Amino acid sequence: MAGFRRGARRTGLFSMCGILLGLFFVQGCASWSHRTPACEQPPPPLKEGPVVSADALTRTRLENGLVVLILEDHRLPTVNLALTVRSGAGSVDPSQAGLAELTAELMNRGAGDRDALALAEAVDARGASLSVSAGWDSMSAHVSGLSRDLDFLLGVLADVVLVPRFDAPEVEKARSEQLAGLEAANDNPGELVRREAMAALYPGHRYGVPVSGVPDSVNVLEASNIRALHAGF
Repeated sequence: MAGFRRGARRTGLFSMCGILLGLFFVQGCASWSHRTPACEQPPPPLKEGPVVSADALTRTRLENGLVVLILEDHRLPTVNLALTVRSGAGSVDPSQAGLAELTAELMNRGAGDRDALALAEAVDARGASLSVSAGWDSMSAHVSGLSRDLDFLLGVLADVVLVPRFDAPEVEKARSEQLAGLEAANDNPGELVRREAMAALYPGHRYGVPVSGVPDSVNVLEASNIRALHAGF
């Protein structure tokens, strides 16, 4: 009998807890339903100010006009180096559309005394990374790796920026890959719409043709065009 009473009390307690939880849930749902949907709420205020403290950033200008920015962060034993020029795909004649992207790709494929394979192996052996990219208004070369390899990374960056090889076999391969990418883009409806929109907005202007160019413009690009663009930087 005593066990029955204890069981009844326990059952009653569980039932009361269930009722209270149900009331809290209903009340919470009711209060939530009165809230303004996130899409209708005003955006949060923008944070204004520098990305980093002015005291943490070192800025200087070399005699040749090159601006150097240094941001030190010693929490990790790594270093990131980049060089950017204020000239990109937008400065290329529409008849050579795709030249800036092709040049950037080839700068990754051999520089100085190292051909494409030797450069890739040297960078990979140190767990580093190398990339060169082209946008509408700029081109950038970037290397990163361990701080102890700083001299090596500086050497690689200097070679890639100043003495890229532009070997004929690599030019042919890179151009073929770029053409294949343009062909693949024809299967992307979003890319097709973007191309047509830009052509309509900027008729006869470089902005009316994609950064990667079109088959007719890429097909005629040669090593001499690539060297001339690089020399202009």
